[in-house]
Amino acid sequence: MVATLENGIRLYSFRYLWSDARYIGVMAQDLLNDPALRNAVTQEPNGFYVVDYARLGLRMATLAQWQAQGLASVELRAVPANTGQFPVNPTKSAFRPAR
Repeated sequence: MVATLENGIRLYSFRYLWSDARYIGVMAQDLLNDPALRNAVTQEPNGFYVVDYARLGLRMATLAQWQAQGLASVELRAVPANTGQFPVNPTKSAFRPAR
């Protein structure tokens, strides 16, 4: 765990099994245990949990982004429609539940 937000959401550093890149984000299992946050998680037919970061007002960040920008790297900020810019980080991520 790298941080706990004011609202109690815990942020972790992790990597996917298929990648060496490290990310900062939430764990679906934490959200499922909180009735106020579980609506941000769905389970796909393949067994993966999918976190809708936008419902949390967050986005996933790379470890490098976290180290450079801190909390700002995971805060989901609205971008004015006329700029043509989009958030660099995905707002959904998938995790396979532990068996």
